Amino acid sequence: MGNVLCECGAVNSNENIFCEMCGKQLKADEIRPDDNYSNFNLEFNDSIFCFCGEENEKFSQFCRNCGRPLVNYGNLGEIAILCTCSTLNEITSDFCIECGNNLKKLDTKIVCICGHKNHKHLKFCENCDRPLNPQRNVKTRLVCSCGEILTWDTDYCSNCGKNIKRRLYQKNSINSTVKSLKKMFR
Repeated sequence: MGNVLCECGAVNSNENIFCEMCGKQLKADEIRPDDNYSNFNLEFNDSIFCFCGEENEKFSQFCRNCGRPLVNYGNLGEIAILCTCSTLNEITSDFCIECGNNLKKLDTKIVCICGHKNHKHLKFCENCDRPLNPQRNVKTRLVCSCGEILTWDTDYCSNCGKNIKRRLYQKNSINSTVKSLKKMFR
């Protein structure tokens, strides 16, 4: 009593949203499809949105829905680019390995309460047609080698002091050198 049986056969506590064994969602979303203004009902004054679309308090360490880190990914060894699809890419990547987004510049998506990531210029969700709240956005982020998640325009890592702009400049100069060499040998 008070337990939920998952399709994989694992018995989970009634409070669990996801299965402890396989990670599958146990409870259906409690959002009514006719609730057109649910994107505008923010729980916190100064929210941070996870890539799954969940609203979290500004200083939360992890997402309360999916558990992804909101502040620190841990030691990576190299600076990475965190795409709006929540995939970590190498700093030298021009496009996301998962979704193909351009990683040369900042990308912003508006996340609907249904979880769909929409282009920033849209007023209504492509998936469920709800009006979109531009405050519910996720942006391409940089992740320092120490794991700190940084905004796109950060010069230095606030955790370890690494010069982020210099590394990005090196990436761009290496890429342009490789492209010019390719053109010479064609």
